[in-house]
Amino acid sequence: MRGVKELPREEKGLGRTGYGRQWSAAELSKDGFEKDSRVQEFLTKVDFETARGIYAELYARNGGTAADMNFIGPDRFYVRTKGGTTASFLPDENIITINKTKEGELKLFSGAHTFYEKYPDSQYFAAPDLDDATFGKIDAIFNVFHEEAHAVSSNTAERISGFFASFFEGEKYDVTMGYGTLKTEHQIFSGELKTRLLGEIVNEGVTQLMALNVLSEYYRRKGTDDMGISSGDAQKYISCFNNDLFKIGFRRKPEVEFVRIFAEYLASIAEVPREIVWQGIVRGYLRGGNLFDERIATAFKEHGSEKIFDLLKSFDTSLSDESFADFNVALSLSRRGDAIRTANATLFETLPQDSKEYLAEIFSDDTGIRVKKAGSDWIPFAEMQRRIKEEEAQTQEGSPQTA
Repeated sequence: MRGVKELPREEKGLGRTGYGRQWSAAELSKDGFEKDSRVQEFLTKVDFETARGIYAELYARNGGTAADMNFIGPDRFYVRTKGGTTASFLPDENIITINKTKEGELKLFSGAHTFYEKYPDSQYFAAPDLDDATFGKIDAIFNVFHEEAHAVSSNTAERISGFFASFFEGEKYDVTMGYGTLKTEHQIFSGELKTRLLGEIVNEGVTQLMALNVLSEYYRRKGTDDMGISSGDAQKYISCFNNDLFKIGFRRKPEVEFVRIFAEYLASIAEVPREIVWQGIVRGYLRGGNLFDERIATAFKEHGSEKIFDLLKSFDTSLSDESFADFNVALSLSRRGDAIRTANATLFETLPQDSKEYLAEIFSDDTGIRVKKAGSDWIPFAEMQRRIKEEEAQTQEGSPQTA
């Protein structure tokens, strides 16, 4: 792992620490990181100062200052060839990459985003109430905000082995990014990466939720941006992201739902408002959090919820199983997503009724949905509901009366 220096444990906290200096453009170029005119043109239409201001307010509320925040400007966006992900934040190099296929296609601008979901118990298909071009632009900006959230979170690299251990066993590091913790072991002839998958799930879920909040606030402040996207368009995108109907088209949805369910559970056992729990989750994200900290285990035990904590650990074990590793990245993510949804359903059933109702309202938000029958024109979701009710009423009127 290049650029990593030894870091005392007590230094962990806000900001990017333990990685040494930033790598220059010349050094990055040697490692295959490039500039791309398509990306640079897109970045000129993103208001980085507005986005920076929103993240700075979050950072300040958790004990940091804007000057110390690790926000990535457009000058440190690069392109590289990588399968599986659209964009990445690389803490070692301290850059954001927009990833491309071997054929040179940028996944950020991958063309039409049209997708449909069959609405349950009906003849209708549902899709976001946005044209493909608008959806694609919002999705691209959301990807930028997602990676910026990773960048401003706690990013720490800490060497945990001494000289002789490094010589005989290879170098070992503790690396944290928000709630994500992983250990890298670089042997003399090989390398190995170990991670606790539940921490990664929570980290990605929190990152997505934070980015959704930033996206909403960004367009609230701007009204309409240089690409013609309005605040109303952004809210439609967010409502479809939230809606449990859409299993495709939005990345990391199972992780987001897991975090929402987990936060409700924490609020119920701690008997504090969900807003306070969310603030605490954000604080842990920005300062470095460990889901399996003994203090958290003790809190669960004190509230008679030790079984739930053990359940979370069992999820961690099962979700980290090697069966999720696959050369087909999409298939691997699909399998893992299904496993997380199963875990979500199990944890959801442990929630008190008011939490279930609160989440059900979020997961069924239909304000950004349009629907159609095969061969028909699109209509608003509310119009579909009206027509279904009329059809049900007509069916009841035409049914024979029973004595």
